Amino acid sequence: MMVGRANDGIKLGEYMQKHIWGPLDMTSTTFHLEERPDVEARLPDMSIRTPTGDLAFIPGHLIENPARDDLGGGGSRKLCMKFQAAVVTAGERNVSESSDDARGVKIGTSVNWGLGGFLVEEDTDGGRRKGSLAWGGMPNLYWWVDRETDICALYATQVVPPGDTKTLDFVRAFEREMTKRAAGMSKGKIYR
Repeated sequence: MMVGRANDGIKLGEYMQKHIWGPLDMTSTTFHLEERPDVEARLPDMSIRTPTGDLAFIPGHLIENPARDDLGGGGSRKLCMKFQAAVVTAGERNVSESSDDARGVKIGTSVNWGLGGFLVEEDTDGGRRKGSLAWGGMPNLYWWVDRETDICALYATQVVPPGDTKTLDFVRAFEREMTKRAAGMSKGKIYR
């Protein structure tokens, strides 16, 4: 809504296509699966953590389709990493500087908000540095960009409920391991 008001009624998806997805050649990213059956056909199946701790298959998808608003989104891990790499390597890409500057807009607590996600305002015990940008998604998707350590990482599952305890344990271990590996790498190297 805010993007629309600030840009003569343009929808968020149109704005992101023009300023982010298009310049980064993120051709499979959308808020509207009903407009992209090719993307919808590639959605992975979901699982739910049962009270016993096991995982059970969930038929169908949890994304509202057709979407009423530009939110949620769908794409691939490869495209998510394209976006993250563009943020971590500021200036070495085709995204406008105003997009880059927007990530630093803050409101005022130790974990704060920028236009791209939440901002960590102090170093974490997992290795993430002050000023890193992070976000997640409902099926326990977590990503972060840390310019101080040159790390951009994505941990993706299709497991609900959000904040699943076992998944969060794996996310913390993944973050510690990626921080450890990055410490021994030269700048600009991509680890896959």
